[in-house]
Amino acid sequence: MRIEMAKKVIEHLDKFPFGFPRSTDKDEWRLLEMPFVVSDEEGEVLSQLMPFKEHIDDIAIRIGRDKSELIPILDSLVHKCWALRDGSKGAHYYRALNWGPGHVELAIAQLSDEYYNYWAHQTATPETIAAVYGNAGVTPWVRVIPREAAIPYNSEVLPAELLSHLIDHAGDEGLAICDCICRTKQKRLGAGCDAPRDTCIFVGSYANNAVEIGVASAITKDEALKISRRAQDAGLIHQGTASEHGIFICSCCACCCSPLKLMMAGVNSILKSNFIADVNVELCNGCRDCIKACRLKFVTINRTTKKAAIDLEKCIGCGLCVLACTHGAVTLKRKEKDKIIDLPHTWDDYMRLRATERGKMEFYK
Repeated sequence: MRIEMAKKVIEHLDKFPFGFPRSTDKDEWRLLEMPFVVSDEEGEVLSQLMPFKEHIDDIAIRIGRDKSELIPILDSLVHKCWALRDGSKGAHYYRALNWGPGHVELAIAQLSDEYYNYWAHQTATPETIAAVYGNAGVTPWVRVIPREAAIPYNSEVLPAELLSHLIDHAGDEGLAICDCICRTKQKRLGAGCDAPRDTCIFVGSYANNAVEIGVASAITKDEALKISRRAQDAGLIHQGTASEHGIFICSCCACCCSPLKLMMAGVNSILKSNFIADVNVELCNGCRDCIKACRLKFVTINRTTKKAAIDLEKCIGCGLCVLACTHGAVTLKRKEKDKIIDLPHTWDDYMRLRATERGKMEFYK
Protein backbone atom coordinates (compact mmCIF):
# COMPACT_ATOMS: atom_id res chain seq x y z
CA MET A 1 0.00 0.00 0.00
CA ARG A 2 1.26 3.44 -0.87
CA ILE A 3 1.99 5.60 2.17
CA GLU A 4 -0.45 8.21 0.89
CA MET A 5 -3.26 5.64 0.85
CA ALA A 6 -2.24 4.30 4.28
CA LYS A 7 -2.45 7.81 5.71
CA LYS A 8 -5.92 8.16 4.21
CA VAL A 9 -7.03 4.95 5.92
CA ILE A 10 -5.47 6.00 9.22
CA GLU A 11 -7.14 9.41 9.06
CA HIS A 12 -10.48 7.65 8.60
CA LEU A 13 -10.00 5.03 11.35
CA ASP A 14 -8.72 7.69 13.72
CA LYS A 15 -12.24 9.19 13.68
CA PHE A 16 -13.60 5.97 15.21
CA PRO A 17 -14.34 5.90 18.97
CA PHE A 18 -10.93 4.34 19.77
CA GLY A 19 -8.86 6.26 17.26
CA PHE A 20 -5.72 4.84 15.63
CA PRO A 21 -2.42 4.19 17.47
CA ARG A 22 0.47 6.54 16.83
CA SER A 23 4.07 5.41 16.53
CA THR A 24 7.01 7.10 18.21
CA ASP A 25 8.68 7.13 14.77
CA LYS A 26 5.56 8.43 12.98
CA ASP A 27 5.39 5.28 10.86
CA GLU A 28 2.09 3.87 12.12
CA TRP A 29 1.20 3.15 8.49
CA ARG A 30 3.26 -0.03 8.96
CA LEU A 31 0.35 -1.50 10.93
CA LEU A 32 -1.45 -1.80 7.57
CA GLU A 33 1.33 -4.06 6.34
CA MET A 34 1.57 -6.42 9.33
CA PRO A 35 0.62 -9.25 9.38
CA PHE A 36 -1.12 -8.63 6.03
CA VAL A 37 -0.46 -6.10 3.32
CA VAL A 38 -3.60 -4.08 2.59
CA SER A 39 -3.70 -3.16 -1.09
CA ASP A 40 -4.49 0.31 -2.37
CA GLU A 41 -7.86 -0.91 -3.66
CA GLU A 42 -8.70 -2.43 -0.28
CA GLY A 43 -7.48 0.70 1.47
CA GLU A 44 -9.78 2.87 -0.65
CA VAL A 45 -12.79 0.79 0.44
CA LEU A 46 -11.63 0.51 4.07
CA SER A 47 -11.29 4.29 4.26
CA GLN A 48 -15.03 4.56 3.57
CA LEU A 49 -16.47 1.85 5.85
CA MET A 50 -18.37 2.72 9.01
CA PRO A 51 -17.68 1.52 12.60
CA PHE A 52 -21.17 0.00 12.65
CA LYS A 53 -22.67 -2.60 10.34
CA GLU A 54 -24.09 -1.64 6.94
CA HIS A 55 -25.66 -3.77 4.26
CA ILE A 56 -23.69 -4.15 1.03
CA ASP A 57 -26.47 -2.40 -0.91
CA ASP A 58 -26.19 0.67 1.32
CA ILE A 59 -22.38 0.67 1.17
CA ALA A 60 -22.43 0.43 -2.63
CA ILE A 61 -24.86 3.34 -2.96
CA ARG A 62 -23.04 5.50 -0.40
CA ILE A 63 -19.57 5.16 -1.96
CA GLY A 64 -20.72 4.83 -5.58
CA ARG A 65 -19.38 1.35 -6.32
CA ASP A 66 -20.96 -1.78 -7.80
CA LYS A 67 -21.67 -4.28 -5.04
CA SER A 68 -20.43 -7.19 -7.13
CA GLU A 69 -17.03 -5.48 -7.16
CA LEU A 70 -17.18 -4.62 -3.47
CA ILE A 71 -18.00 -8.05 -2.02
CA PRO A 72 -14.66 -9.74 -2.85
CA ILE A 73 -12.78 -6.67 -1.59
CA LEU A 74 -14.75 -6.66 1.65
CA ASP A 75 -14.30 -10.40 2.09
CA SER A 76 -10.56 -9.95 1.63
CA LEU A 77 -10.57 -7.23 4.31
CA VAL A 78 -12.43 -9.67 6.58
CA HIS A 79 -9.65 -12.22 6.13
CA LYS A 80 -7.07 -9.49 6.77
CA CYS A 81 -8.94 -8.63 9.99
CA TRP A 82 -9.68 -5.00 9.07
CA ALA A 83 -13.37 -5.58 8.40
CA LEU A 84 -16.01 -7.64 10.18
CA ARG A 85 -18.88 -9.46 8.55
CA ASP A 86 -21.97 -9.26 10.75
CA GLY A 87 -24.32 -12.22 10.55
CA SER A 88 -24.09 -14.96 7.94
CA LYS A 89 -21.81 -14.73 4.92
CA GLY A 90 -24.80 -14.43 2.60
CA ALA A 91 -26.36 -11.58 4.59
CA HIS A 92 -23.58 -9.19 3.46
CA TYR A 93 -23.41 -6.84 6.42
CA TYR A 94 -19.97 -5.31 6.96
CA ARG A 95 -18.17 -2.81 9.18
CA ALA A 96 -14.62 -1.54 9.56
CA LEU A 97 -12.73 -2.62 12.67
CA ASN A 98 -10.79 -0.53 15.15
CA TRP A 99 -7.11 -1.40 15.41
CA GLY A 100 -7.85 -2.43 18.99
CA PRO A 101 -10.11 -3.74 20.28
CA GLY A 102 -10.97 -5.42 17.01
CA HIS A 103 -8.27 -6.00 14.40
CA VAL A 104 -5.51 -7.14 16.76
CA GLU A 105 -7.64 -9.70 18.58
CA LEU A 106 -8.70 -11.36 15.33
CA ALA A 107 -5.20 -11.27 13.85
CA ILE A 108 -3.51 -12.79 16.91
CA ALA A 109 -2.73 -16.21 15.42
CA GLN A 110 -0.93 -14.60 12.49
CA LEU A 111 1.03 -11.85 14.19
CA SER A 112 4.79 -12.05 13.67
CA ASP A 113 7.62 -11.34 16.09
CA GLU A 114 8.21 -8.17 14.09
CA TYR A 115 4.65 -7.07 14.79
CA TYR A 116 4.84 -7.87 18.51
CA ASN A 117 8.06 -5.92 18.88
CA TYR A 118 6.71 -3.00 16.88
CA TRP A 119 3.52 -3.02 18.96
CA ALA A 120 5.43 -3.17 22.26
CA HIS A 121 8.03 -0.52 21.51
CA GLN A 122 6.58 1.79 18.84
CA THR A 123 2.88 2.17 19.60
CA ALA A 124 2.90 1.96 23.42
CA THR A 125 2.75 5.74 23.62
CA PRO A 126 0.78 7.72 26.22
CA GLU A 127 -1.49 8.90 23.41
CA THR A 128 -2.28 5.34 22.31
CA ILE A 129 -2.83 4.14 25.87
CA ALA A 130 -5.23 7.02 26.50
CA ALA A 131 -7.07 6.39 23.22
CA VAL A 132 -7.47 2.63 23.70
CA TYR A 133 -7.87 2.34 27.46
CA GLY A 134 -9.30 5.74 28.21
CA ASN A 135 -8.76 8.25 30.97
CA ALA A 136 -10.90 10.33 33.29
CA GLY A 137 -14.34 10.88 31.81
CA VAL A 138 -14.13 7.90 29.45
CA THR A 139 -15.87 4.64 30.33
CA PRO A 140 -13.35 1.76 30.08
CA TRP A 141 -14.19 -0.75 27.34
CA VAL A 142 -13.34 -3.83 29.39
CA ARG A 143 -15.15 -4.82 32.58
CA VAL A 144 -14.71 -7.26 35.44
CA ILE A 145 -17.10 -10.22 35.60
CA PRO A 146 -17.26 -11.40 39.24
CA ARG A 147 -16.95 -15.06 40.17
CA GLU A 148 -20.47 -16.43 40.50
CA ALA A 149 -19.52 -18.63 43.45
CA ALA A 150 -18.40 -15.53 45.36
CA ILE A 151 -21.67 -13.62 44.90
CA PRO A 152 -23.96 -13.82 47.99
CA TYR A 153 -27.02 -15.94 47.29
CA ASN A 154 -29.33 -13.22 48.62
CA SER A 155 -27.78 -10.43 46.55
CA GLU A 156 -29.45 -8.65 43.66
CA VAL A 157 -27.68 -9.85 40.53
CA LEU A 158 -28.19 -8.74 36.94
CA PRO A 159 -27.97 -11.43 34.22
CA ALA A 160 -25.04 -9.65 32.55
CA GLU A 161 -23.06 -10.00 35.80
CA LEU A 162 -23.16 -13.80 35.53
CA LEU A 163 -20.59 -15.52 33.33
CA SER A 164 -22.87 -18.51 32.84
CA HIS A 165 -25.62 -16.25 31.46
CA LEU A 166 -23.21 -14.50 29.08
CA ILE A 167 -22.05 -17.86 27.70
CA ASP A 168 -25.59 -19.21 27.47
CA HIS A 169 -26.80 -16.11 25.62
CA ALA A 170 -23.78 -16.02 23.32
CA GLY A 171 -24.10 -19.70 22.48
CA ASP A 172 -27.09 -18.93 20.28
CA GLU A 173 -24.99 -16.49 18.23
CA GLY A 174 -21.66 -18.31 18.07
CA LEU A 175 -18.74 -19.10 20.38
CA ALA A 176 -15.07 -19.68 19.57
CA ILE A 177 -11.88 -20.17 21.57
CA CYS A 178 -8.48 -18.61 20.89
CA ASP A 179 -5.26 -17.93 22.76
CA CYS A 180 -5.13 -14.98 25.13
CA ILE A 181 -3.59 -12.12 23.17
CA CYS A 182 -1.90 -10.60 26.23
CA ARG A 183 -0.18 -13.81 27.39
CA THR A 184 0.73 -14.66 23.80
CA LYS A 185 2.27 -11.22 23.34
CA GLN A 186 4.29 -11.48 26.57
CA LYS A 187 5.53 -14.98 25.68
CA ARG A 188 6.67 -13.78 22.28
CA LEU A 189 8.54 -10.94 23.99
CA GLY A 190 10.24 -13.39 26.36
CA ALA A 191 8.16 -12.57 29.44
CA GLY A 192 4.80 -13.55 30.89
CA CYS A 193 3.59 -16.43 33.02
CA ASP A 194 2.58 -20.07 32.76
CA ALA A 195 -1.19 -19.56 33.07
CA PRO A 196 -3.18 -21.37 30.37
CA ARG A 197 -3.38 -19.39 27.14
CA ASP A 198 -6.36 -20.97 25.39
CA THR A 199 -8.88 -19.09 27.53
CA CYS A 200 -10.26 -16.22 25.43
CA ILE A 201 -13.76 -16.73 24.09
CA PHE A 202 -15.03 -14.84 21.05
CA VAL A 203 -18.75 -14.15 20.83
CA GLY A 204 -21.24 -13.72 17.99
CA SER A 205 -19.95 -12.22 14.74
CA TYR A 206 -16.40 -12.06 16.12
CA ALA A 207 -16.56 -15.79 16.82
CA ASN A 208 -17.95 -16.62 13.39
CA ASN A 209 -15.37 -14.46 11.59
CA ALA A 210 -12.51 -15.85 13.67
CA VAL A 211 -13.50 -19.43 12.84
CA GLU A 212 -13.85 -18.61 9.12
CA ILE A 213 -10.38 -17.09 8.87
CA GLY A 214 -8.82 -19.87 10.93
CA VAL A 215 -7.68 -17.99 14.06
CA ALA A 216 -10.12 -19.63 16.49
CA SER A 217 -12.04 -22.87 16.95
CA ALA A 218 -15.80 -23.09 17.33
CA ILE A 219 -16.96 -24.37 20.71
CA THR A 220 -20.25 -25.27 22.37
CA LYS A 221 -21.76 -23.69 25.47
CA ASP A 222 -20.65 -26.67 27.58
CA GLU A 223 -17.10 -26.39 26.25
CA ALA A 224 -17.06 -22.66 27.02
CA LEU A 225 -18.14 -23.34 30.60
CA LYS A 226 -15.39 -25.97 31.00
CA ILE A 227 -12.81 -23.51 29.66
CA SER A 228 -13.98 -20.84 32.09
CA ARG A 229 -13.79 -23.30 35.01
CA ARG A 230 -10.22 -24.19 34.03
CA ALA A 231 -9.39 -20.49 34.01
CA GLN A 232 -10.97 -20.12 37.44
CA ASP A 233 -8.85 -22.99 38.78
CA ALA A 234 -5.79 -21.08 37.53
CA GLY A 235 -6.86 -18.03 39.55
CA LEU A 236 -7.56 -15.84 36.53
CA ILE A 237 -9.88 -12.83 36.49
CA HIS A 238 -12.87 -12.92 34.15
CA GLN A 239 -13.35 -9.83 32.00
CA GLY A 240 -15.67 -8.91 29.16
CA THR A 241 -16.50 -5.90 27.05
CA ALA A 242 -18.32 -3.08 28.82
CA SER A 243 -21.78 -3.98 27.56
CA GLU A 244 -24.43 -6.45 28.66
CA HIS A 245 -23.62 -8.53 25.60
CA GLY A 246 -20.19 -8.02 24.11
CA ILE A 247 -17.68 -9.44 21.65
CA PHE A 248 -15.45 -11.56 23.86
CA ILE A 249 -14.88 -12.96 27.34
CA CYS A 250 -11.31 -13.03 28.68
CA SER A 251 -9.62 -14.74 31.61
CA CYS A 252 -6.76 -12.52 32.68
CA CYS A 253 -3.62 -12.34 34.82
CA ALA A 254 -2.10 -9.14 36.17
CA CYS A 255 1.40 -9.95 34.88
CA CYS A 256 0.36 -10.07 31.21
CA CYS A 257 -3.03 -8.38 30.80
CA SER A 258 -2.62 -4.80 29.57
CA PRO A 259 -5.77 -3.40 31.28
CA LEU A 260 -4.90 -5.05 34.62
CA LYS A 261 -1.28 -3.88 34.48
CA LEU A 262 -2.46 -0.35 33.76
CA MET A 263 -5.02 -0.60 36.58
CA MET A 264 -2.20 -1.42 39.01
CA ALA A 265 -0.33 1.62 37.67
CA GLY A 266 -3.30 3.87 38.41
CA VAL A 267 -4.75 4.16 34.89
CA ASN A 268 -8.55 4.08 34.59
CA SER A 269 -8.43 1.02 32.30
CA ILE A 270 -11.08 -1.32 33.77
CA LEU A 271 -14.75 -0.98 34.57
CA LYS A 272 -15.02 -2.52 38.03
CA SER A 273 -17.82 -4.94 38.85
CA ASN A 274 -20.85 -3.81 40.85
CA PHE A 275 -19.51 -5.69 43.87
CA ILE A 276 -16.77 -4.98 46.37
CA ALA A 277 -14.93 -7.22 48.81
CA ASP A 278 -15.61 -6.84 52.52
CA VAL A 279 -13.64 -8.24 55.49
CA ASN A 280 -15.23 -9.40 58.73
CA VAL A 281 -12.33 -8.81 61.13
CA GLU A 282 -14.01 -10.97 63.76
CA LEU A 283 -13.66 -14.02 61.51
CA CYS A 284 -10.28 -13.15 59.98
CA ASN A 285 -7.28 -14.97 61.46
CA GLY A 286 -4.66 -13.25 59.31
CA CYS A 287 -3.78 -16.36 57.31
CA ARG A 288 -2.96 -14.30 54.16
CA ASP A 289 -4.77 -16.62 51.74
CA CYS A 290 -6.73 -13.64 50.40
CA ILE A 291 -3.49 -11.73 49.85
CA LYS A 292 -2.10 -14.57 47.75
CA ALA A 293 -5.34 -14.74 45.74
CA CYS A 294 -5.55 -11.03 44.88
CA ARG A 295 -3.97 -10.64 41.45
CA LEU A 296 -3.68 -6.88 41.81
CA LYS A 297 -2.12 -6.79 45.29
CA PHE A 298 -4.96 -4.69 46.68
CA VAL A 299 -5.23 -6.82 49.86
CA THR A 300 -2.74 -6.37 52.69
CA ILE A 301 -2.39 -7.15 56.39
CA ASN A 302 -3.14 -4.35 58.82
CA ARG A 303 0.01 -3.90 60.91
CA THR A 304 -1.95 -3.08 64.03
CA THR A 305 -4.78 -5.63 63.94
CA LYS A 306 -2.92 -8.33 61.97
CA LYS A 307 -6.13 -8.76 59.96
CA ALA A 308 -6.75 -8.56 56.23
CA ALA A 309 -7.37 -5.09 54.85
CA ILE A 310 -8.71 -4.33 51.36
CA ASP A 311 -8.08 -1.09 49.48
CA LEU A 312 -11.73 -0.32 48.73
CA GLU A 313 -10.81 2.50 46.36
CA LYS A 314 -8.96 0.04 44.13
CA CYS A 315 -10.88 -3.23 44.63
CA ILE A 316 -12.33 -4.42 41.30
CA GLY A 317 -14.87 -6.83 42.81
CA CYS A 318 -13.65 -10.00 41.07
CA GLY A 319 -14.27 -12.29 44.07
CA LEU A 320 -10.94 -14.15 44.04
CA CYS A 321 -10.17 -13.24 47.65
CA VAL A 322 -13.64 -14.40 48.71
CA LEU A 323 -13.14 -17.88 47.28
CA ALA A 324 -9.67 -18.13 48.80
CA CYS A 325 -10.87 -17.43 52.34
CA THR A 326 -11.76 -20.73 54.04
CA HIS A 327 -12.96 -18.97 57.19
CA GLY A 328 -15.77 -16.97 55.56
CA ALA A 329 -14.13 -13.74 56.64
CA VAL A 330 -14.14 -12.16 53.16
CA THR A 331 -17.36 -11.70 51.23
CA LEU A 332 -18.61 -9.76 48.22
CA LYS A 333 -21.23 -7.13 48.84
CA ARG A 334 -23.19 -5.18 46.30
CA LYS A 335 -22.29 -1.52 45.97
CA GLU A 336 -24.68 1.23 46.95
CA LYS A 337 -27.29 2.01 44.31
CA ASP A 338 -25.73 5.33 43.38
CA LYS A 339 -22.48 3.50 42.54
CA ILE A 340 -24.05 0.74 40.44
CA ILE A 341 -23.03 0.99 36.78
CA ASP A 342 -25.69 0.34 34.15
CA LEU A 343 -24.04 -1.27 31.16
CA PRO A 344 -24.93 -0.38 27.56
CA HIS A 345 -26.96 -3.25 26.08
CA THR A 346 -24.76 -4.12 23.08
CA TRP A 347 -21.21 -3.45 21.93
CA ASP A 348 -22.60 -1.02 19.37
CA ASP A 349 -24.33 0.86 22.19
CA TYR A 350 -21.01 1.05 24.01
CA MET A 351 -19.27 2.30 20.85
CA ARG A 352 -21.78 5.12 20.59
CA LEU A 353 -21.20 5.97 24.27
CA ARG A 354 -17.45 5.95 23.70
CA ALA A 355 -17.83 8.19 20.65
CA THR A 356 -19.87 10.64 22.71
CA GLU A 357 -17.38 10.71 25.57
CA ARG A 358 -14.39 11.22 23.25
CA GLY A 359 -16.06 13.74 20.97
CA LYS A 360 -15.83 11.42 17.96
CA MET A 361 -19.45 11.55 16.84
CA GLU A 362 -18.90 12.24 13.13
CA PHE A 363 -20.22 8.82 12.06
CA TYR A 364 -22.94 8.63 14.71
CA LYS A 365 -24.88 11.82 14.07
